Amino acid sequence: MLLFNFIVGCQDSLQQDIQEREDGFTELAKKLESSQLKLSDLNEFRDRAKGNWVDDRTVNNCSQCNDKFSVNRRKHHCRSCGGIFCASCSNNKMTLPSSKKPVRVCDGCHTRLLQSFSAS
Repeated sequence: MLLFNFIVGCQDSLQQDIQEREDGFTELAKKLESSQLKLSDLNEFRDRAKGNWVDDRTVNNCSQCNDKFSVNRRKHHCRSCGGIFCASCSNNKMTLPSSKKPVRVCDGCHTRLLQSFSAS
């Protein structure tokens, strides 16, 4: 009977140890998934920043509404896609992987980023 109690005690201890390890692995998996999502955001930003920043000297109209830029209608770069938009088509601000504070993004990027953040 003493041996039986010892074996049951060891079995309970092993099951508890296994559960604690499984919980630890689950927590590590969540952290890994989160870091991979952040890495994919950074990679996406890096790929965009390589060559998509539109030269504002080449653009005369808003990329979304097509209104002509003037002294009153200024050009604004979207910090996500690099396109050039008027203030009303780029009045959204979001924190991007490249920025610590919210920056200007166009309506299209704002919608796309909200969808990607809500999916993760």
